[in-house]
Amino acid sequence: MIAYIRDRHTFRLKHHAAALSYDMTLQSIYDEVSDFTIKGDESSAQAGDFFFAGGFYGIVKEADRERETLNITCNDIGTLFSRDIPDSPQTVSGSIEGYIKSAIEKYYVNLSDAVYATPYLKVTAQTSTVGNALPDVEDGMWNIKSYLSKVRRLYNIHTSYSVVNGKLVMRIFHRDRQNHKVFLNLSDFEVLEESFAHDAIGKITTIAEDTGEKKDWYLLTDGTITNTYTSENRVDGTWETVKVGEAADAADEVRSKFRENSDSHLIEFACNREYGFYDDLTIRTKNGRTLTSYISAVRKNNTQSKTIYKSGELRIMLDEKLNIRFGGK
Repeated sequence: MIAYIRDRHTFRLKHHAAALSYDMTLQSIYDEVSDFTIKGDESSAQAGDFFFAGGFYGIVKEADRERETLNITCNDIGTLFSRDIPDSPQTVSGSIEGYIKSAIEKYYVNLSDAVYATPYLKVTAQTSTVGNALPDVEDGMWNIKSYLSKVRRLYNIHTSYSVVNGKLVMRIFHRDRQNHKVFLNLSDFEVLEESFAHDAIGKITTIAEDTGEKKDWYLLTDGTITNTYTSENRVDGTWETVKVGEAADAADEVRSKFRENSDSHLIEFACNREYGFYDDLTIRTKNGRTLTSYISAVRKNNTQSKTIYKSGELRIMLDEKLNIRFGGK
């Protein structure tokens, strides 16, 4: 596998070399880092440079020299869009994909400050999804990275990257979630980790930032959600308060939060099958337990010939993720 390093300002190719070892996260709901060892010297890479290898697209976080090799730690390429924007986000007048494209072109590609502009970035909206979800504003600021995570969760809008004619091409598109059945007792699957938590949310109070409206939502044992108070047939769980940008988004946010009740697990397994990031899973564990889950991370490393998948997310990890304003699932 060949690794390529491109300059963070000009996108000029600075270095390319064989990857001697790697542990890379191709996609994840978490802010995971990827590690590579390649041949090179101290001038080959620096923090902020682009790093591409074997389907991985990232940003160099650290580069340490060791004899004739470089140990490189990378963040996901999505961190390119983590800069906080102090402007109020505009409303969505067309498609979600077009809204993202316009925002990136305004705040990155065509930025007047040449030090931070990315004129080498070409953004294409390949689908057109109707929606009105806005970026979440906190302390008067928002960022495109978190918004990409939000629309992935709400509208199944994804991104992909490639290098074409010296340009970094970013594609924004809707992809339907596929459903797969995974039987971990079969020889095709190697279970690397299984963790379970049993936290549940039983009631959510939403506060809409645009109208100030407060509304209570109750989860019933049959899986339905109601705004009508009842003391019967309620799921026994915690009571949480959630802020939403617009009152119209409250129902989608509530459904997403309640869905975490069945996702309070984290299973990591390796196999030679191909699953898409965010695809839905029905998992049968080795002890016969059936879980509804989804692909929350895709990894590869040089010591494992199979692709490594994470499914679900532990509740404690979700809380930490929300605290750092990472949109996630």
